[in-house]
Amino acid sequence: SPNGWNDRELNIEFLKRVYDPHTREIANGRWKSLVFDNHETHIDYPALKWALKHRILPWSLPPKTSAVLQPLDVSCFQTYAQVYGEIVAAESRNGVALTKQDFARILPRARDAAFTRTNIVAGFERAGIYPYNPD
Repeated sequence: SPNGWNDRELNIEFLKRVYDPHTREIANGRWKSLVFDNHETHIDYPALKWALKHRILPWSLPPKTSAVLQPLDVSCFQTYAQVYGEIVAAESRNGVALTKQDFARILPRARDAAFTRTNIVAGFERAGIYPYNPD
């Protein structure tokens, strides 16, 4: 978007171009779940209508609970920030300023270290979403 933030148009484009194509085959006609926080841009009537038509069931987290219920918040983002910081510290030890090109090169390394299948699954378990844990 022009301001760099998510908006309703980008959200529905995400559903159409990213989420649905990447989950359609593995779902094999079954319903898919999509967990998101309660921000107003994440779901509106056109996006909800489109999602339901394409067998996507959106689950909105209650307000102010992302830190404990959002699976990636409780498993991946802390590791992501830590690994990124370690890489930056290692690469800038000699006082050399990092460039935008360095950022683009470093970020995927941090992402790959943090967003592993193991970490993602652990996030759903820690948040109590799957398997369901009401406590």
